[in-house]
Amino acid sequence: MQPSPRPVVNLKRGDPAPESPPTSVLRASRYNPPMHPSLKPAHDTYQQQADHLLAEVRALSPEQRAFRSDPDSWSHIEVLHHLTLVDQGVAQYLEEGLPEGKRRPRLRQRLMGPLVKLVLRSPIRVKAPSDRVLPDPDVSFDEVEETWRQARGEITTQLEQIGDDRVGTPTFIHPISGPLTPAQVLTFLNDHLNHHGHQVRRIRKHPDFPAG
Repeated sequence: MQPSPRPVVNLKRGDPAPESPPTSVLRASRYNPPMHPSLKPAHDTYQQQADHLLAEVRALSPEQRAFRSDPDSWSHIEVLHHLTLVDQGVAQYLEEGLPEGKRRPRLRQRLMGPLVKLVLRSPIRVKAPSDRVLPDPDVSFDEVEETWRQARGEITTQLEQIGDDRVGTPTFIHPISGPLTPAQVLTFLNDHLNHHGHQVRRIRKHPDFPAG
């Protein structure tokens, strides 16, 4: 069978050349497959809410971003840096996957998982479960903004590679809840983000919070 001929475009003198699709569109269609339908809604919600929180903090003054209600509490910037570190860890796990021997939760993890979810969906203050996600008190807002966008972009890229054969396979280990599937990871990320949304609202309600 002969291939279908390309349509001929007859241009008159002075007519503009037909526009080519933007390079970004070509790249997206070539390299980014559609995200699995069971993951996309929660993924999109997370990205939208993260952008909203980032915009809220960007609108603050430098003094407001750096304010701590007490020496042991976090500032707005530190909260964002903590979220960044968590997302970087998630992106790395999604890329590397879990060995088969670590995909089944232990009994303690099965029992603690619902409790972790309950805590994250409340304003209860708890310590970070791992020192690896403790924020740097000297990090700048500009650095956090850029690295968080990169980490969230990497999460998107990795989720787009997950098909039917992997969508139900644990790909991340929470320090307390244990192994999580991609859908459970997104539930965790949304709950975690909302939890720290309560935290930044507490910071802004403090009586010593700087005026704008």
